[in-house]
Amino acid sequence: MTYNIWGVADPNLKLDLSDKYKINLVEDYMFHYFLSDETIYTIKRSFEKEFEDGLKRFEVLDTVYDMISKPQNPNTLGMKVTFFTEFFNGTENGEFIVIHLNRRHLLLILAKVKPGFPVETKRDYFIVNDNIRRSPYIQIFEYICDCMMKFFSKHKLFNKRQTVGFCTDLPFIQFGIDHAIVWYFSERATDFPLNCYDINRCFEMVLLKDKYRYLKIKLVVILSNNTSMFINSCYLCGKIDMFLNLADDCDLLYLEKPIRVKKWKVSNSEVDSILIDTELRNFGANGCMDFIATDLEWLAVTTSSSNDKRARLEKFVSEQYVLELIKHVLTDLHHRLLYCRNTTLETMQSKGISLTELCDFANMKDLEHAATVLPGGIIGGSTDDVKIAAYVCKVLLIRAAVLTSICVSSVLLRFLRDDFVIAVNSPMLRKYPDYETYVRNLIGKFAPEKKFQLLWTEDSFSLNGAALATSIANRLDRTTLHF
Repeated sequence: MTYNIWGVADPNLKLDLSDKYKINLVEDYMFHYFLSDETIYTIKRSFEKEFEDGLKRFEVLDTVYDMISKPQNPNTLGMKVTFFTEFFNGTENGEFIVIHLNRRHLLLILAKVKPGFPVETKRDYFIVNDNIRRSPYIQIFEYICDCMMKFFSKHKLFNKRQTVGFCTDLPFIQFGIDHAIVWYFSERATDFPLNCYDINRCFEMVLLKDKYRYLKIKLVVILSNNTSMFINSCYLCGKIDMFLNLADDCDLLYLEKPIRVKKWKVSNSEVDSILIDTELRNFGANGCMDFIATDLEWLAVTTSSSNDKRARLEKFVSEQYVLELIKHVLTDLHHRLLYCRNTTLETMQSKGISLTELCDFANMKDLEHAATVLPGGIIGGSTDDVKIAAYVCKVLLIRAAVLTSICVSSVLLRFLRDDFVIAVNSPMLRKYPDYETYVRNLIGKFAPEKKFQLLWTEDSFSLNGAALATSIANRLDRTTLHF
């Protein structure tokens, strides 16, 4: 199949410099970032296979020890069942507590949910010391309960059972809507790789202590940030078919037909759809995308703060890595005497590229003015430097758009209907003038018969979404929402 991807994304993608020889050098350098039709087809087939395998794969392990000792399935798309089979019916109402634990802090929220109105929240932040995060056994749950004692006292919540939701961006294995095991609470699994915690059971154990006798909670849901953002988007916009996060924790969530989810047999014949978390960021972790990674991308991977050195999809499409790769490419072109010769290599390497800087540069129409706001804070460049920087940004963003569009279109093509609503968390997609155009054009190329609407959302909405998810889970029959 002939895709003609680069012409579809941007028909005017070309480099026009005063020095024709430099044009050839820069284009030859950037040639490695262009994806051929054969490469696109290979990636598309790999994604579709892992997608289907992930919906079928599930092995019930008897103990936590089994989970650690048994080798992991080479499939990299988790295709996690969130156990949300329905959303809002207008009866969600009341006050709920949200425990929001992420890699940086603990946030406790008292949320008032009333149908048709914005969620009202009262919040308190707590810092979780690294020593507590890396402590063995259940000390972190004791710390959470200590913080809840302060929070409950402040808002006069003692002696009344509170309905609670637990939301986190840490990796966990989900066995039910209110049953999950989290691997660790620190930045890296290597701190305590053998720790596994059944969240609900740990809370039950800690709350048996006499000091917490006035703390009464009913944990009804455990969910990720991405699931909460999907649910909040449904609350704000009505029916959502898909949620795409490219800003932070790269992911794609969508509503699947129950008959296709082989790893969970739904007993209720009235269930129309199940929310699936694909864990998109992990696509490629088995090495299937290593062949498109350039030397500079491996450099971006190995110099990142993450302990994960695999060429996963997240490293190609998420904003953090795209901005880092743009910096590495421009720095290498400078080192090759092709870009910004009036500055030093130390200056190029000393500062990263922010999304604001990149968007300001892209919005500049006057070349002379644009030379004063080159990506990375470089000033005093030539008009040729402006054109080279713009060309580099376009090529790298088009490639990211190609990979994103392959995944999104593959999901769209699974369904017979033609119209879809996609909620997107991506400041770059929203603010960069051409990036949205690339994604729209390419999805249209891969799935020409499908129509879709993009709606913007933000990571901050995950807090409201967690409260709304708690209100939904509280009215559901949770006894059926388990493996």
